[in-house]
Amino acid sequence: MRIILSIRSDFLHLLDRASKRIPGILRNRYELLPLDRDKALSAIVKPAAQTGEFASQAFLFAGPALEEILDFLAGRNATEDDGQMPTKTDEIEAVNLQIICQGVEERIIDHKKPTGFEVNSQFYEHKEGLRNSIRNFYENQLNAFPKAYQERILQKKEQGSAISPLDQSLTEKPLEVLRHTAQLLIEESLITPGNRRNSVVDDTLLSEYQITPDFLDTLVDKSRLLRKEPRLDDFYYEIGHDTLLPAIIEFRSARRENENAAREKADYEAKLAEEATQRKILEAELVIARNKTVESELNASNRSRKLARTVAVLSFVSLLICLGFALWFVNEYVENARQQLRQAEFYVHFELYDAADHAYSELIASPRKYWILENSKPYQDVRAEYELVKLFRKAYKSVDSNFVFADSLMLVNNFAPALKCYRLAEDSLEVYQSFNDRFSKDTLHDDWRVRPQLLEKRAGLIQHRISNARQALAREFKISQLQYKSFVEAKEWGQALRHLRRMEQLLPVHPSDETDLRQEMEMLELPSEYVKRERLRCEAKGGL
Repeated sequence: MRIILSIRSDFLHLLDRASKRIPGILRNRYELLPLDRDKALSAIVKPAAQTGEFASQAFLFAGPALEEILDFLAGRNATEDDGQMPTKTDEIEAVNLQIICQGVEERIIDHKKPTGFEVNSQFYEHKEGLRNSIRNFYENQLNAFPKAYQERILQKKEQGSAISPLDQSLTEKPLEVLRHTAQLLIEESLITPGNRRNSVVDDTLLSEYQITPDFLDTLVDKSRLLRKEPRLDDFYYEIGHDTLLPAIIEFRSARRENENAAREKADYEAKLAEEATQRKILEAELVIARNKTVESELNASNRSRKLARTVAVLSFVSLLICLGFALWFVNEYVENARQQLRQAEFYVHFELYDAADHAYSELIASPRKYWILENSKPYQDVRAEYELVKLFRKAYKSVDSNFVFADSLMLVNNFAPALKCYRLAEDSLEVYQSFNDRFSKDTLHDDWRVRPQLLEKRAGLIQHRISNARQALAREFKISQLQYKSFVEAKEWGQALRHLRRMEQLLPVHPSDETDLRQEMEMLELPSEYVKRERLRCEAKGGL
């Protein structure tokens, strides 16, 4: 038996504890370092050129595109305009390389590129496209961090490890709070004012953000956003690689703008409150002035008139401000309702039916938003839309369940039932496509309810599976037929009948599939008629 252990370098000494039972445990060691350009080039080119049962066809990279990708991953093409400084080495992190290559392959799958397609810079949208891959990776990992942290603490509990009170308190907080804390830590402490990576000792981060070492290690091990380096008796944390900097800086800028807008709104509301207080003070002073003695009535009357004018002006100004704020709030609320409906339609467009179901349910559960959508232009009947989405989801599930079940049957060599289920998936997909054709708003201007490329991709996949099932079925049928003929020649009727029964199990249900099987076998009659006739003959010969 051979065992491979993958462990962080700062924990390597722990393996020595097992040296009494496994003396050679530290004999063969290999340190996995960042890739140089030659190794990174092989990691990009060789997997792409492999042929086999992959979702994408084998493809190539143009020379300039390879150089641009390698320069981007190594940080060579970074400038101060990008928010980072160029690096001096060609160290390439395997994680960032994987993110870029995965993005390129997904584009090839979406665009159905043929075998031998050559990827150039225009295909992945030049350097901006590479940045978008990293930007999306940063956002996705940040969103997934809270759950990964909670799972880490839960796993330690199940293993009987001690859990600190602070870890316990943090895991009980809402996921959004944990995400916001991680975002602040990365964007405010690990980037310098000059937009460079900043290396910070763990004690500083732990005290400033009231977090734990497990919180930081989750950002290193699971989220892969940070890097941890031991220096003397401390650990220092920094952003995983320079290629993440543009995405992090962009998110930091957007977050700061939102926070500034929130502060301005709070200041505006505080100003309104202060003006209301001043107005009440002036009104109180007016009441006092009216209660003065008769001797000072004339002077008091003059002061009261002046004070009344001031109060009237202030009241009118305050009223205008309140009306403006109310109109702004109403407009924002209406736009929010429409945006939520557009988001629900976006989910349906990409077949994210669970998210769409949640979005429509929230709209229906909110009487104000529902009333706004129903009574504004363009008219939106959310309940009717939701019922229609339920029909789409039911049709989608029918396609998916038949397809998945057919795949499971293929794994256990039940080729005829699998082919039948693939046909059911094909029929369900036709119903699904007819729904999309019928209920889409404007197909001439690409305003489809469900993205047609997704349906086309699924149709191509089903046809590919049908072809594979036919070939496997024909192969098994041919093998059983040859074995049957061998036993007939040997007059072993029992064994011959067993292979006939196997052939009977392989008979497809769909007429076109049986016709294809007949052509593949070069038979003069349908396979079902052949099996029926031969079975009667075999049973008669064997006396069964």
